[in-house]
Amino acid sequence: MKPVALPMRLRTLDLLVVVLGASLCLAWAMLGGDEALASPTVLLGLKLGTLTLFGVAAVRLVSFLMVDVAVARGWRKKPSSLLRLLVSAALYAGVAMFVLKYGLGQDIGGLLGASAVIGAVAGFAMQATLENLFAGVSLQLEQPFALGQVVRIGDTVGEVEALTWRAVHLRTEGRSRVVVPNSVVGSDAVEVLAGDGELVERTVEIDVDPHATPGHVIELIEGAVRAIPNVAGDPPPEVFMAGVRPQVGTRIYEVQYFPIDFIEFEGTEALIRRRSWYALDRAEISCAPLAAGDRGAVTGMMAAPTANSTLARAALAAHPFFTGMSTEQSREVRRGARVLRFTDGEPIGVDVLVEPMLFIVLKGTINRVIRGGPGPRGRADEDSAANLAAWSARDLTQVTNRLAARVGPVADLLVRRAARKTVDLYRLHQLLAEEIHDVDVRKAFLRGRPDFPSRRLEPGDSFGDAWVQGGPPPDLDDFHAVTEAILLAIPRSYVREVLGSEESTAPSMITPTPGA
Repeated sequence: MKPVALPMRLRTLDLLVVVLGASLCLAWAMLGGDEALASPTVLLGLKLGTLTLFGVAAVRLVSFLMVDVAVARGWRKKPSSLLRLLVSAALYAGVAMFVLKYGLGQDIGGLLGASAVIGAVAGFAMQATLENLFAGVSLQLEQPFALGQVVRIGDTVGEVEALTWRAVHLRTEGRSRVVVPNSVVGSDAVEVLAGDGELVERTVEIDVDPHATPGHVIELIEGAVRAIPNVAGDPPPEVFMAGVRPQVGTRIYEVQYFPIDFIEFEGTEALIRRRSWYALDRAEISCAPLAAGDRGAVTGMMAAPTANSTLARAALAAHPFFTGMSTEQSREVRRGARVLRFTDGEPIGVDVLVEPMLFIVLKGTINRVIRGGPGPRGRADEDSAANLAAWSARDLTQVTNRLAARVGPVADLLVRRAARKTVDLYRLHQLLAEEIHDVDVRKAFLRGRPDFPSRRLEPGDSFGDAWVQGGPPPDLDDFHAVTEAILLAIPRSYVREVLGSEESTAPSMITPTPGA
């Protein structure tokens, strides 16, 4: 810890107090108590002024030695304002007694006795308040935790926002504030979970089919967990086989990870379970059903369409590659197709790919990042209620809050109006930036936009078209699910059942589709 230095304004004030006190002391000494030179009232005033100013200087010096030297430097603790206040109050009380006895010649014995009686009565009447006060003083001296750290007090987990003489203020994951009295903190166990840049490990259990190959399960879960934003990459998450659960007949896998923002660990762990469930489902590995809190928007997606469903058959028949295919060809393509499910925000990974594939969107929305281009315009300048309906409430709320901090309450109207003209977050930021006239404010707002524009793929759209024709593969890292999404994945070998085995016939049948 760096040495604590007093602010310049305090040093100047201390010097002023000492100089003024020395001046009064010199004047008092020069008069020498001669009533011919000064009246008794003036002499008494000089005496009291001298004692008071020297007492103030002494209090500030002793307070500095006790708080800034003994506590901050000796104990390696950061002194709090409450500790400074209590030390100063005690020292000033001593100075007041000194001035009364040696300045005014008062007998302070009776005053001390009366103060003791008044203190006893006040202490009895304010027992709970004093208990919190002394517990707060103890916490300030020991400082078992600090502002910004995440702690668990009883059943409450939250980030420490304030430490007062009466209570500790915690901000929970739900952004509510919990005020815990210092007396409770002093008598209960406090677990310091994270803070000051420290990462604390957490463990999540996932139940999986015991017949699945452990190495494959571990690889799938680790891939799903690494893509979660609040999971630290260093140290990386690890997955271990931890045993079996006989009562339900599953094998337990433990995910050990370090949350970047510990206060968000509950939401992060729900996302870990959800994404692991989807990754295992795509690999046709069964696992324990998701709890209601982890399932989120999965409702209605659990009974996903199969490759032989009406939805899949209709999507195949509408795709340019398969227009006019025979019943036998359709059956052959669907025999090799797979239905893949993704949760919202999940990247389209390569954990299930064994050969080039064509992906057709059956349900939901997929976002494709377009790197190095100006971004799709298409419907960008067309005012459409369909564009507004395509936005997620979360995306619009985040953009509105950021814009409101710069333009005020009109932000909601501006965002909704701009959202009718585009379905791309990058383009939305561009449209809104035109409403900000201050150049610096506009630049600050645009710093929050995505790095690249994107294109939305809706049901019926596809990608990987050129890949199955022998062209370059799409960068699947550029695709992620905006909502719960279902894809029909068709391997290249089955696409060729329709296109024909000769490469020369393939290009003539290609009709570009969005995102291909």
